[in-house]
Amino acid sequence: MRITKNSFEKVNNKIELNRFFIYEMIRYKKEINKNVEESVDFLKFFLRVVFSGNEFVLKIIGSDYVFKNIMNNFSKKIVLSTNYYISRFGESYIQPFIIFLFSIGVYTGILEVHKDIFSGEPIARYAVTLRNFVTQDWFISLSEILNACAANVPLFSKVLENKDGIQFISLLFFIWFGILTWQIIVAVKRNTQH
Repeated sequence: MRITKNSFEKVNNKIELNRFFIYEMIRYKKEINKNVEESVDFLKFFLRVVFSGNEFVLKIIGSDYVFKNIMNNFSKKIVLSTNYYISRFGESYIQPFIIFLFSIGVYTGILEVHKDIFSGEPIARYAVTLRNFVTQDWFISLSEILNACAANVPLFSKVLENKDGIQFISLLFFIWFGILTWQIIVAVKRNTQH
């Protein structure tokens, strides 16, 4: 498949090149999924060995290799799966655009709920329940730590100044919006080349 894709690249046939790129990435995703399954099987074997106390086998296997391989496979799977489900490896620009609009709606909803919970006006029943949850000591402590961490991210610190109490969630959404924007740009570029 790669040979076919490279031949299209040599003759500058962008449409067929992009089509074969998608096929190649789908095949690579299947390969990574298989590797993840093998890694999970190996992890199960490794944990059986660890809990059985067989140190000789542990030295042969090498725990450093095991965890690096598993993390590498899982991180590749996450990136490939995310790319596939957002835009099918750049095949669709409508899909990431719809996800982008939906995400804006969810983020706006979260901001409105946050405003309702901490406003002084009479609030709806759901906001009372949420207010009781978010005013618990453990939640306040966790929220303060995560918000302080988010406020210290240099790229987003100025934007997050006016998101008091919701900096961490805003940071996650800003990163998500960046990913979606990039997916839209790549998909549009891939579909409009001639």
